[in-house]
Amino acid sequence: MEKRDNSGVLFKNNKKEKDTHADYEGNCTVNGQEMWMNAWLKKDKNGNTFMSFSFKPKKLPAGTPARHEDPVQRDRDDRIPF
Repeated sequence: MEKRDNSGVLFKNNKKEKDTHADYEGNCTVNGQEMWMNAWLKKDKNGNTFMSFSFKPKKLPAGTPARHEDPVQRDRDDRIPF
């Protein structure tokens, strides 16, 4: 898969166990920095569906514990994503 700046991919989270877990997981590159990307499907007060996103840098400052992993790699070795 080609990585292009200011673009990314999302995959359906088939291992979602709680409402707080993301509906979609993936990664993107923004201004040259690789990021983890999560998305949740939500509804506004009128019942319209929208997506809410979060982004976290893949490379964290030294000493910061990682809380997210590549969903593609996770599916390969079946680790728990949190």
